[in-house]
Amino acid sequence: MSKKVARLSVTRHRLKRQVVAALKSLSNGLPAALIVFPRVSAVDMDFKDIKAELVTLLSKIRK
Repeated sequence: MSKKVARLSVTRHRLKRQVVAALKSLSNGLPAALIVFPRVSAVDMDFKDIKAELVTLLSKIRK
């Protein structure tokens, strides 16, 4: 994750941990390799919002 997403490393690492945790909770049927690039707007989201966004994106991928 680059500094374009979040300037502070603390913020980047928190977002990375939240995305990884959300993907682990949704791990049923995911491909072996999945690359996720969060956008700047994801910095202000809480865990529930990130998970909901990933659910909608993964449902689009599976179709």
